[in-house]
Amino acid sequence: MQYAALAFFAAGCVYTDGINQKPIVRDIAPIETLTRWDKRVHLSVDAFDPDGDPFTLNFAFDGSLQRDGERDISFVPTGPGEYVITAIATDDSGASSSLERRIVVPDMTPQIGALIVQADASATADLHYPIETTFTLAIDDRQYLDDDATRSEDWHFLSRPAGSSATFDASHRFTADLAGNYHVEVTATDPYMHSASKDTMIVVNPDRPPCIAGTQPLATTELLVFDVGTRNQLAVTAVDDDLNPFPAGPHGAAIFRWSVKSPTDPSFVVLNGYTQPSYVLDGTSYAVGDRVEVRVEVSDITGIWPSGCGSAQRECPYLSGCEGWLTWEIEFR
Repeated sequence: MQYAALAFFAAGCVYTDGINQKPIVRDIAPIETLTRWDKRVHLSVDAFDPDGDPFTLNFAFDGSLQRDGERDISFVPTGPGEYVITAIATDDSGASSSLERRIVVPDMTPQIGALIVQADASATADLHYPIETTFTLAIDDRQYLDDDATRSEDWHFLSRPAGSSATFDASHRFTADLAGNYHVEVTATDPYMHSASKDTMIVVNPDRPPCIAGTQPLATTELLVFDVGTRNQLAVTAVDDDLNPFPAGPHGAAIFRWSVKSPTDPSFVVLNGYTQPSYVLDGTSYAVGDRVEVRVEVSDITGIWPSGCGSAQRECPYLSGCEGWLTWEIEFR
């Protein structure tokens, strides 16, 4: 031990005694930058004794403090805020000093990595959806970072098609009522009022008309022959549509309308009440040689029926290759 010398002179004698210097705590500081409160905080204590004497470190802390080494300590925060720690250094002669530090533990600002978009209709190859699709949105928790276990979410539209009345329900769902772009945003806020936002664009196409994709027997057969007195079923087996296909999808099935042109009818007569995908033609009402035409038309939720085709056309496309009506031609024998 090295001491500063202090001399006392008395009765011709010289006495010397050392002055013990107390140990000094210079700093208490985090080992790493603090960015969130849900992780253990590791602190390093900078202390020394000017005389080189051994000394001990003790701490005053309102909580549970862990000794991680000779000069390292740590604690687990209970939330963001200031944590007061006092370090007391005492040498083997009892000399001591202390240092108080306020460790500020921040609350992390949330980070939203991605959103999940689920739809009750299939998207096209270019990720566009049909009108009347219902979307359910969520924050992808696998890519969400925050130190808080809970959050509130505010889902809203940054923009939507003019005239749209689409709104989010409590389950973060909305139904696209018009074609166009739906610019959606969510703001996530933690209990300490720190927030982050994430947006995504959902593109909705106009409703396309349904297409009759299959019949039994084939309506494209030039002439079907049925026996007089027999009952024969004519059926649509498949309808291709973005919302109302057949068999039915989540939004329901296509709508059918049947009409018949008998030998004595100048034009097709609509069969009111026949809305099913099939119709049974009763051969007891016809004689040998009678020719009958049976037509089926298809529509969807819009209620728009094929138009623009002459009554004599056996097929009437909404669009090229998309048949809105088909006609069976039958002869009885």
